[in-house]
Amino acid sequence: MSDMARTDRMQCTRCGWQDTAEMMPYHDCALTPPTASVPEDGGPAYPVEIDGVQYPGMSLRDRIAEKAMQGLLASGIARDGNYQPERVALYAYVHADAMLRVRRQYG
Repeated sequence: MSDMARTDRMQCTRCGWQDTAEMMPYHDCALTPPTASVPEDGGPAYPVEIDGVQYPGMSLRDRIAEKAMQGLLASGIARDGNYQPERVALYAYVHADAMLRVRRQYG
């Protein structure tokens, strides 16, 4: 039986969110201290200037979430019988926010 097929459920003691045991460590409450503020977007990922006009492009947060989502989907999470695109998107942004917090803390 693959890890993705497991149906062990856990509930967050802070907010009541329920998820599989494998994904619960990626839940926002598990990664965010109770007093943490909304993470910054990290600034532009690929800013460009064309004819003197500055275009910021996507934020670094969106870029990191994009790569995290790519990895999550490649890991087989979409084969889970309980697959929900919104859940995968949430997990991708949870990873991006965690990376930006570590980046701000440790430079």
